[in-house]
Amino acid sequence: MARVRGLADIALYSILFWAGLRRSEATELAWGAVEASAEGSGLLTVRKSKTDPEAESRVRYLPWAAMEAVAGVRPVAGSSPTW
Repeated sequence: MARVRGLADIALYSILFWAGLRRSEATELAWGAVEASAEGSGLLTVRKSKTDPEAESRVRYLPWAAMEAVAGVRPVAGSSPTW
């Protein structure tokens, strides 16, 4: 269980780092906000942040390294999330 939790932490920290998000913005993240592309990178839709009080949303690029970390913990359709 500790290994799974560690992988989930790595994925979350990767997203926060590469998307330039604050810790408080992590509470607004959802699996549906991460979209993978064919070449291995991805896009993250941030619906609400400290600097966007009107919640107009913004899209952030995630490189393959972040997407690889996410793929390691992303739940299979129909299962419960790990974080």
